[in-house]
Parts: sequence; structure tokens; C-alpha cells
Amino acid sequence: MAEITCNLKVIHNVTGLDVRNSMLYPHMDLDSTECSSPVMVRARDGKAYLLVKDIERGNFDEKDLAAEVLYFKPYVTFDRDVTPLPSDWIELIDRFVDEDTLVYDDFYTLGYWKISDRYNVKLKATGKWDRTYVYSVDRQQVLDRFASGYGIAQEEARRLVRGLSQEKELSGLLENTPGDSRFAGLDSILRELGAGALLLSSPLNVQEVAAIPYHYLEANETLALYSPDEKIYIFSRKAISLPYLSLEAIYPSLALAAARTLRAGGPMGFEENHLPYKYFTTFGLSREKTVKMSVPLRTWREARAVEELPFYIIAAQVTRHGMEQAIAKAGADIAEGRDLTESKVQKYLYHAYGDFQKNNRLQEEICPYFVVLHAGHRTRKPNLPSFISLRKETQTLKIDCGVLVIDGRGLIRGASDLCRTLNLGKAAQEFYGFIDQVLVNKAIPAVRPGRTGEQVYKDGVRDLVDREKDWVEMGLLPEGYGLANNYNRNIGHAMGKQEPAALCFEKGNDFVVREGMVCCLEYQWPYYPYAIGVEDMIVVTVEGPVNITR
Repeated sequence: MAEITCNLKVIHNVTGLDVRNSMLYPHMDLDSTECSSPVMVRARDGKAYLLVKDIERGNFDEKDLAAEVLYFKPYVTFDRDVTPLPSDWIELIDRFVDEDTLVYDDFYTLGYWKISDRYNVKLKATGKWDRTYVYSVDRQQVLDRFASGYGIAQEEARRLVRGLSQEKELSGLLENTPGDSRFAGLDSILRELGAGALLLSSPLNVQEVAAIPYHYLEANETLALYSPDEKIYIFSRKAISLPYLSLEAIYPSLALAAARTLRAGGPMGFEENHLPYKYFTTFGLSREKTVKMSVPLRTWREARAVEELPFYIIAAQVTRHGMEQAIAKAGADIAEGRDLTESKVQKYLYHAYGDFQKNNRLQEEICPYFVVLHAGHRTRKPNLPSFISLRKETQTLKIDCGVLVIDGRGLIRGASDLCRTLNLGKAAQEFYGFIDQVLVNKAIPAVRPGRTGEQVYKDGVRDLVDREKDWVEMGLLPEGYGLANNYNRNIGHAMGKQEPAALCFEKGNDFVVREGMVCCLEYQWPYYPYAIGVEDMIVVTVEGPVNITR
């Protein structure tokens, strides 16, 4: 019988792959196992297979693994030698499973359903949650903890916007930032979806309702139960030493704690892309009486980003400075013939983060969030920096990265996602100048309240499509590619304290831009030997978008 798991420890033990240190999306996706974890299948003959998103290709050496790697969900490049891939890992499972399969019970719930809808499933136990500490916290205490770091960040952001192109607009926004609407917004979503309560499992969303430090939640499995007009309950395996939490009870098992804490009511909302299936069953939930909340929770965070605008400004300015400094030093190394690797450029980037924090007396923790850093001739897919020396054929060196801004209470308050490119060849330099201007003058102005992600996308790609013949002549695109139909990558997204978003500026995205969102607008151009990208961050206002990057 085949076995299926997404447990990172099991994957490491069986295949040798250290997922968190060898892949990109485990760093980027803070609220979803669906998006961040590979799936491992152990076939009946004992052979292991890893099912991995194509975007991760090149981030680890397949030869070092005790598993065969199969890819899904193709990443968009303009290269012609692209092998067709399935869109989802479930499409690969048929190779290994006939009718019966064994699934680890900590598989995220939506993934478990994908498997159980197709096959006869038996569960493999991964350990019980026994002793359980149940705490409560009221809403005002949570709001107070989030409010406590705001004044310091506001003053820092005031300094940082000086000299930016829209300094006046940003200064006005910083003086008139709306109040914290997290609970009013969440109550509204639950009413709209007909959910009586909400079970939260991802560290990011538990932080948002309970104000528990993010790093603690990363390291310690913790659940939160949220109901309108009631206390917020926290379920923890261990005692939590935070004075604003009230210890309600200690139970011998999570099952008993859930039974004693749950109240009768409507359907339960939950994070289907994150909650392990074993906890879905422990709480006595059923598929018919639950509401999927992974995407609505993203829209909830994205819609109120302006309420934490100072932290997003800090994140954007730290990242912009870091990239510009790293690119300048990399360019000097190449010009003067010094040995240079992508990882050395990463060192320049991180040093620049630290210098910016020190020089601007920032009191928050600036935590590297993710880094994509690679030469175009090595790969067109978003890759972690390698240790390979950059050579004469290097035409471009792309840095796409972000930071998390964590306040004095240990809470993530803002995040960034920006991109810049060192362009060494004439064609790359000319093209980069073009897309930089289109970004500022066309794509960003298209982001207005009430517009859909697809409408913004269409406005943003029009100038690129119109000059397709020029890109072919410059060697930046294969002849006959057909950008109008085949530019299938998004040109940006909203930010809800992470890069993966509900609102993306792409074909078919009907989520709507709202006033107060923080968004990223970008162009990525992957065609051998080029990997070219540029990206800015904005905040959406009624009058139009305001750039918080430059």
C-alpha cells in the first residue's frame, strides 16, 4: 500500500531533503501547507517520490536525494524547451495508487480530501496531542498589544518617506491611518459566509487574533478558536508565559479541551489549506458543516493593510536600500574582475539591511523573509542564491526579496516584496529601462479601488504586448511566442503580511482592489540568458495608488 505525507521531518528522514533550507515557498507562504510543502509518496515497492512545484526546480540537487523528483504546476518562462506538467500534485498520484493508500494524519485537510475523494484511505497516526493548556484573551487586550508598537513605527516612517516621489501623500496617510478593524472585519466575513466560529491553525492567523509572538507560534503548535462577541481561546501543548493570557483550564487531551470549549452554533470556519486533518477530526468537525476560510482570511489581512502602513513603509525602504546596495557592489565586483557568486551578493544584501536598520535607528526586528537571487544564464525560475561563480556570459543578475518587520511584542506588522536587476548587456539594459517606466506610468496607475485583478493585468501588459516584435529582434523573446495569449504570469499582488495573496493581477482573477490595500506591481521576464525583474510597492487610496518604494 502506498503512503502519502507532507510532514517535513518525514520527508527529510526518508529523502534527505531539508525543505525549509532548500526551497523557496516554505519561507514565503506563512498560512498554507498547500502552497509551501512538497508531497512525498512511498510506493508499494518502497521507492520514494517527491512531488514538487516547478518553481522550486534548481533550488536543490536531485542527485543528492533518496527519492525521484516529479514536478507539477509549471512556472512561466518564455523558453521553448518546456516540458508540459500537470497543474496539481494530485494528478501525479495515480502513478502510485490503485485503490487503497495510507495517508499520514497530519496532512492538511484540503489535501487529505483530494486524496480521499479518489481513493480508499487509511490514516497513519503521527502522534497524539495530549496535555492541553487552554487560555483566553479578550479582543481589547489583543488590540492594545498591536497598538503598542504603532507610535514608534509611525515616527520612523515619517523620516523614511522624506525625499520619496510621493512624500506629501504618504505624510498625509501616516497622519490619518485608520484604526484597527481586524475583529469587525472578521465578524463581517463570518456572518457573510454563515460561520458561527473559526478555528485558526497557521501561525500568521493565530497571531492576528491572539497577539502571540510569531516566532513562538512558529516553534510551538498552537490553535485559536474565535467566535464573535466571545473570548478568544488558545489551545497550546505547553504553558505560555504571557501575562495578558488567562489560563482557563488544563486538560489531559486536545479532544477533551475541544469538547469542553466548543459552543453550539453554526458551521465552523477553518483553514483548510493548513489545519492538519487529525485536528479536524479531534474537534469533531465534518465536511458538510464547515466553511473553508483560507482564502477569505487572506482577503481579510489584505483589506486592512493600510492600518499598519508605517511597518510596510519600513519594510519597503529596508528592502529597496538592501537591493540597491547589493546590486551596486555586485556591479563593481564584475567591472573590476573580482570573483563573485550569487551567495556573496546575498551577503551584501543582508549587510545592507543591517546597516539601514542601524543608521535609521529602527527599533523593530528586520527579519529576512525570502530571497530570490540568480543570474539569468543559470536559471529563469526563481532560485535561491547559489555558490557558482558568475561568468562572462552573465547578462542579468536578479534580486527579488523581502523582509518581515516584527515589533517589540514579537508580532509581524509588515512585509515587503520588491525586485531589481543588475543588467550587464545592452539589450537587457534597454528593456529594463522600458519596463521600469511602464511599471511606474501604466501598471501602478491601473490599481484603483473597484477594479479586478484581471483588469489591472490587462492594462499592465498592453505596452509589453504591443512591442513584441522589438523583443524578438533584441533576442528577448522567441519568434512567434504570442505574448497576448501566452503571458500567463501575474504582474503583481496584494500583501497581507506575506507574498502569496488572494488578489493577484493576472488573467481570471476577479478579486477586487480595495482602498487601503498594500500591493506589489512587477514585471518578470524569463528567457535565456535573461532573468529580468522590477517591482515596487504601493498603497491604494481613493485618489489613486501611492508608491511607498521610491
